[in-house]
Amino acid sequence: MRTFKALTLVSTLCLSVLAAGQNDTFQFEEASILDIQTAFSRGTLTSRQLVQWYVDRIHEHDHNYNSISEMNPDIFKLADKADAERKAGREHGLLHGIPILLKDNIATGDQMHNTAGSLALYSEECKPTRDSTIASKLRKAGALIFGKACMSEWANLRTTDGSGAEYKDPDGWSGRCGQTHNAYNITRSPSGSSGGPAVAVALNFVTASIGTDTDCSIIAPAAIHGLVGIRPTVGLISRDLVIPISHSQDTPGPMAKSVTDAAIMLEALAGKDPRDPLTNMPPNPNKSIKYTRYLKKDGLRGARIGIPRHLYWEKFTHPEEKAVAEQAIEKLRSLGATIVDPADIPTADQINDPSYGLGGLEFTLLNYEFKQDVKAYLSNLKEQCPMKDLADLIQFNKDHAAEEMPYFKQEVFEIAQNTTDLNDPFYKETLRLNRELSGPKGIDTVFKQYNLDAMFVPVDWGFFPPQPLAMAGYPQISIPVGIDQDGVPFGMSFYARAYDEPKLIKYAYAFEQATKARRPPQLL
Repeated sequence: MRTFKALTLVSTLCLSVLAAGQNDTFQFEEASILDIQTAFSRGTLTSRQLVQWYVDRIHEHDHNYNSISEMNPDIFKLADKADAERKAGREHGLLHGIPILLKDNIATGDQMHNTAGSLALYSEECKPTRDSTIASKLRKAGALIFGKACMSEWANLRTTDGSGAEYKDPDGWSGRCGQTHNAYNITRSPSGSSGGPAVAVALNFVTASIGTDTDCSIIAPAAIHGLVGIRPTVGLISRDLVIPISHSQDTPGPMAKSVTDAAIMLEALAGKDPRDPLTNMPPNPNKSIKYTRYLKKDGLRGARIGIPRHLYWEKFTHPEEKAVAEQAIEKLRSLGATIVDPADIPTADQINDPSYGLGGLEFTLLNYEFKQDVKAYLSNLKEQCPMKDLADLIQFNKDHAAEEMPYFKQEVFEIAQNTTDLNDPFYKETLRLNRELSGPKGIDTVFKQYNLDAMFVPVDWGFFPPQPLAMAGYPQISIPVGIDQDGVPFGMSFYARAYDEPKLIKYAYAFEQATKARRPPQLL
């Protein structure tokens, strides 16, 4: 189901020789944004050559991984334009001429589709008619929107039982793409709904990507692919024309090979947007913040870091992860941090109680909001698009069951369809509890009790979801720390309270520079 439209290519071998011949000294693999910009400024690399190299690599290798759903048919024109602007002295900043991949739920007003992995939206009639605010900001910053990345269909909300799928869960499967595979070990899941954006960056198919996160969907795939992922505070980045799950918890965010690259992208994306009221609401300090100013090697000195042991350090997938996580705490100490251990979330058990409502506090909230929020997104599409609401999506899946439901069904869709609306007193009470238990009575309480700057937690599916930070809309950053027995990376993360991204970038950068744990995968 993947499309590589309108890319007139000579053979893969010829492209490789061309790229190598024109760039004898440039190391494409693992190249950072700053590496690329340095080569641009020296005249030893052009955006067209960079795009050509990525396209070549994708055509040669992505059939093993299924990470790219669609490449932008205009990508070479965009690269040529960036090169011409650079030659004329009209660079737009650090992202100028840099290829960025978008998850397939972030709209672009060009020739590409926006489907959330579903064939229901894979048609000319259901293409977006304009850029999302994210796409618009990237273009303004000079970035090249390289294409769309495969994702777990409907961001993993369609089912809770993916036992019939390849990895015994729905991670990475969609009707649009089929199954996406882990970049390090194809017998392992790509993890989380932003698996495609993570796989593509890890394999050096693109410089960086934008994913989306409701609970763990940036953080988990970033960690399992040796990347840095940032889940920003909800409202820091616009959700305009991003196919939603929940307006209370959804946020887009960058995925990159380094804290530096992630900070550069966050700088370009953050800001107010009249199309997303939450970006304008107090106490949102949404203004131009130079997150790159917080890239400090001594950034952990004097920081007070909490360790939430209860529930969040008890279920590692592999035993070797626990030992590395404990070593990571000692590394924080050696870098000048004060460790508060334990610093438990007082409401952790209530947050994780599965008996509430439709199967848990967070799950109930997401189902109520998804029904309403997806209808709002669909109302922005062309009148000819037959998909108007969740009922239409459910019927489409029934009518196309062979393509859409070969491995799992849509029981979560059906649960969501049976909810009422956002005026329902039960929804309002669920929302109140969701916010209160995760924020004021949860994270905020323990932060105040111990005067904390951040929490430090493992990133492992044994702990996810629900996460109190996601329910509260708070920010999180993941960083690689090690490789497990299957040859797959795993990570740790810092999280803090609303709009504390500068702190998180500072801590993650200091830890990253002291550990240098990222190791690129071996291509099949």
